[in-house]
Amino acid sequence: HSPDKYVVDFINNLLVGMMTGRLYKILREEKGYIYHISTSQYTFQDFGLFLIHTTCDLDKLYEVVRITWEELQRICVDEIDKDELGRRRNIVEMMVDIANEGSSMIADYYVRKRLLECDGGKECDNVPINRLFSDRYSTIKPRDIRRVAKQMFRRENLKLVVCYKDVSAIDTSKIKDALSA
Repeated sequence: HSPDKYVVDFINNLLVGMMTGRLYKILREEKGYIYHISTSQYTFQDFGLFLIHTTCDLDKLYEVVRITWEELQRICVDEIDKDELGRRRNIVEMMVDIANEGSSMIADYYVRKRLLECDGGKECDNVPINRLFSDRYSTIKPRDIRRVAKQMFRRENLKLVVCYKDVSAIDTSKIKDALSA
């Protein structure tokens, strides 16, 4: 029920959205460290998970961890500038429009609206889907992004999982160094 779910979507897009997300641009386009990067979000009644998935060579792992951690911290501290905020809003709205082209997305939207958002009232019945989502994303402020990022990206809540064929090849001290920035 949290209105912050839209801020989480926005942060997701800011980090990895399409080919212009911060981590995508830095890790893939500028540095060439990764093959792929994506995120997943799972929301439940009392908690949620925000996952960042990436693939890279072992020799790039420590830099990928360091850069990712620095970017997560940057979102918690620095205010997103108006130009980037506007670009992200446009991208999020475009993605909402594309997602709403599928009938399953529209059916899912109406089920959620009925069960969770309208509480049986008539106030949501005549609001077009795109307008409803667009309004929710257009009200997000830089302070909202920082506030939610600070809640999400606390070091004590983060877990790093490294999958590799030879676990002994992973230098945990280098990972700790990358996360100490």
